[in-house]
Amino acid sequence: MSKRLSVLVGMVLGLLALPVLGSDGLFPDAVMINYPAGYTKLLVADVKFLSSQDLYKKAILEPLRAARQPLNGIVETLNLFKLDAAKISYVAHGEGANLTQFSLIEGAPFPATFGALQGLKFAVGAPNSPYTNYNLTEIQGIPVVFTGGTFGPVKIEWAYIPLSNRLLVGTEVAFSGEADMTRLKSSAGKMIARQLGQIPYFDELSAAVAAREGQISFVRKTDTAKDKPVESGEEAMGFAIRLDSDKATVKFFIRFQTAEQAAQAAAHLQAGQSSYLAQDLYQGQLLSAQQSDRFLTFEVATNLRGVVGLLVLVMPS
Repeated sequence: MSKRLSVLVGMVLGLLALPVLGSDGLFPDAVMINYPAGYTKLLVADVKFLSSQDLYKKAILEPLRAARQPLNGIVETLNLFKLDAAKISYVAHGEGANLTQFSLIEGAPFPATFGALQGLKFAVGAPNSPYTNYNLTEIQGIPVVFTGGTFGPVKIEWAYIPLSNRLLVGTEVAFSGEADMTRLKSSAGKMIARQLGQIPYFDELSAAVAAREGQISFVRKTDTAKDKPVESGEEAMGFAIRLDSDKATVKFFIRFQTAEQAAQAAAHLQAGQSSYLAQDLYQGQLLSAQQSDRFLTFEVATNLRGVVGLLVLVMPS
């Protein structure tokens, strides 16, 4: 690796070095600044915690794998690169309109990831291998591997960006035709520009701060026409999931366009009529709720099936 490349890779984490995982849980606001403006959803998880207990592997990670929820894709990446989940600080997944979905694995050392990526090129053209292409290039001096192929009925292309102790993974999937390589390359460039502090970040920090201190956190800029669960007039929502054996407490924060809409949503909660209490596989019991102007904060009790259902609702496959 060239001296310039070594310096750049080392600089990246220095620019964005904020504490993310404390003794009380995750700090998604410190993760959010790694994603450029245009991303609108962010899921952050303490994969070390989830992978360390058989209960959570069986009741959360395995159902998410069956549902092909994005957190499962991150776990598959850990397995592909032979990364020990016990050494991973946290993982994240971001999505946005007209942008490639990108995952972030914090605690993935550059020598291990870059070495594994170089080895992937030998899979191209190998007997029975689904990989059909491989291109190692640089964007602003940062190495990027574009690779992919045909996996069963779908075509998948990835952008792998290995940094000093972090791996960024962009994924484009095509169920017909070709995967969108133009979007993949553009999004990879934006992710790198954000790592170097050159462009604005996904700014929904108030919701992200409110979603601190869980083993799983989620933040979004709400699209009321598409997102679930949702209340009328939502602008942004965040939550933190705290796990306790086979039970979970979910702390929600919602910002509305008006105080009247926040009051209406609070009334829906108290009447048991909100989708934040029941939708599809997700079922919850309201523990508390507090409205202040346009802001609504509330806590819900659920079980591990409810956790899976909620994650599939807010960030499906």
